[in-house]
Amino acid sequence: MQGDVRVDEGRVISGGRGAAAPLVTGASAKAGTGVTARADDWRSFARLVAVIVGWSIPYVTVTSMVSLHAQRDLGRSAAAGAAVLSTYTAAGAVGTLLGGWVGDRYGRMTSVRVGHLVALPALFGIAWAPAFPVLVLSAAVFGIAMFLPFAAQVTLAQDYLPNRPGTASGPSLGLAMAAGGLCSPVFGRLADTSGLPAVFSALLAVFVVPVAMSLRLPDRTRNVPAAPSPALVEAAPTHETQ
Repeated sequence: MQGDVRVDEGRVISGGRGAAAPLVTGASAKAGTGVTARADDWRSFARLVAVIVGWSIPYVTVTSMVSLHAQRDLGRSAAAGAAVLSTYTAAGAVGTLLGGWVGDRYGRMTSVRVGHLVALPALFGIAWAPAFPVLVLSAAVFGIAMFLPFAAQVTLAQDYLPNRPGTASGPSLGLAMAAGGLCSPVFGRLADTSGLPAVFSALLAVFVVPVAMSLRLPDRTRNVPAAPSPALVEAAPTHETQ
């Protein structure tokens, strides 16, 4: 008859004559499932934070000034300026959804790099648009491209700091808006003294840095639990004759 199996004081004990086998818990259980602990990659995380800050500055500044750009530099009405801003904002929502799809299909680093590379010429189109339709098209492309990397950057930050997911999530989400907002007064002052073209030229110079850095961000694949190791499977209970 097969004996009972019970757990007692960290051991698996069979009801028969088999020797007690140690119960696998804690770190040993992680080793048994194939999940290995990884150290936090602070250098890559700092580089990603710099990319996010460099992303935030042009995004927030364009949001606050693209409507004025349409009115003052292209001679359009206030309604036309509002239409450009609405197009830009709606494009950002589309970019968030599209970025998730691109990340699932082609990898999240593709969405990060393509988003930044496409956003740079789109920002140039906003700055030097010769006509209103070009401005609308450039604003739409810029909004989509800027949000392609958004979700991927959050998960990438968490994988750079696998032991501190809360610390990783805070800067990757908070700095995305806060950094640009803190710099807005500087660009507002520049617009008052030198005009909107000077602001967009400065944004192009700033944005080149995070675009270049985004191309050098390493990927970190998340650990996927593997099948338990045969060596750590509990010993089968013995049979004894009554």
